[in-house]
Amino acid sequence: MKKVILPPNEEVQKKIFTKIKSENNQSDLSLLNCITEIIQFSTIVSNSFELHFSRYKLSQPGFLTIMLLYSDNENDWTAIRLAKELGVKPPTMTGILDTLEKNDFIERTPSKEDRRVIQVTLSKNGIKQIKKILPDHLQRISSAFQSFDENLQTKQQKVFSTILDSLETLNRKES
Repeated sequence: MKKVILPPNEEVQKKIFTKIKSENNQSDLSLLNCITEIIQFSTIVSNSFELHFSRYKLSQPGFLTIMLLYSDNENDWTAIRLAKELGVKPPTMTGILDTLEKNDFIERTPSKEDRRVIQVTLSKNGIKQIKKILPDHLQRISSAFQSFDENLQTKQQKVFSTILDSLETLNRKES
């Protein structure tokens, strides 16, 4: 089943836009429609990747966590460092690590230098699972996104960069 990215139900959207136009003197709300589509698109992408990673008993952040631990196993990783590196809040990281530990992807061990510090490493099973997951993951990504030639990737990067710059402007604090 192919997903089509659509704005909200046309009747609902018409009601919303009519109200906004009447109160804000806006004649063209096509940009608002574009933003609505971006939000819906991001939800579909997020849900699709959650479904993809669930086949490995992982979430998106769980996958990123084990990949970071796998690719940089020389570092002394703690929950705080992982949270900072992955851009999540420490309580969220704790939940991610709890799930990874429950599924035997990681181990938490007290630091030899400072017993207050808990180090996070991949478990032997975690390494074994990554070596099993990666070929399948890479094959699925290559197959699903085979139409992403260099030209399309360049265009996509420009669009994403423009969206991110716009979001930065949107969220800039007033001085």
